[in-house]
Amino acid sequence: WARAQFAVARRRDPANALLMVQEEESFMEIGRNGEAHSVAVRVATLHPEFGKPFADLGYIALLEGRNQDASDTLLLATAKEFHADEATRADVWGNLSAAYLNLRRYGDALEAAERTLALDPNHRGAILNRQAALRGLGRAP
Repeated sequence: WARAQFAVARRRDPANALLMVQEEESFMEIGRNGEAHSVAVRVATLHPEFGKPFADLGYIALLEGRNQDASDTLLLATAKEFHADEATRADVWGNLSAAYLNLRRYGDALEAAERTLALDPNHRGAILNRQAALRGLGRAP
């Protein structure tokens, strides 16, 4: 049902980034990352300045264990526009930190975790990532 409703809405306004991001997030919430990926690519193509689709593409890559792809895409996302959505921007930096940890790039992971914490000092994932990065650098907290 929801898929049909999104299709109707897309026909009415095929370039509406917010609508497409809603569709993409709906697919991600139910674990249909392939479909979310397709929608995110469409949004990123139509609106290359918008950070959310790049953030989601990076997150999907992270979930799939494609850590180099995740880090590359998430790093691109950090330079994009989030329209004052600092929570999402913090999540991008946190996910980038996780990708770097998986790649054993501990210095980069620490820097990304600290960027997250600058945006959201209580970001649980970034706190844990920072600790892991410090351990990886031999500077256990």
